[in-house]
Amino acid sequence: MRYFGRTPEQGPISAAEFRDKICHADDLQNFERAISQTLEIGARLFCQCRARRDDGTWGWVEFTGQFEHRPAGLPRRVLGSVLDVTERKRSEEALRQSEERLRLAQKVGRPPAPGSRESRPGK
Repeated sequence: MRYFGRTPEQGPISAAEFRDKICHADDLQNFERAISQTLEIGARLFCQCRARRDDGTWGWVEFTGQFEHRPAGLPRRVLGSVLDVTERKRSEEALRQSEERLRLAQKVGRPPAPGSRESRPGK
């Protein structure tokens, strides 16, 4: 909870507070879908999204957990963990960009295929 600037005395973050103040707007649909699937089919909650840290910067978090239900069957809270995966996401993005540059370099360095428009004289 310290990631979000909360103390144990303040208690857990509500789903509404997370949606309104913490979750990045571009990731909100993914978060809502993960919650819905967890509630509908009882699957474990798994979601990665950008979240506002207590200092106002954005980072990536990974939620895993399950709902704890009240006796009447209604969800009470999520029991699980929140992991800061910002560095992993940065590494994945750097790798993706590097692979894209390699693909482009290979494409530029490759001679045109025989019979292709680029291999015809005067084209």
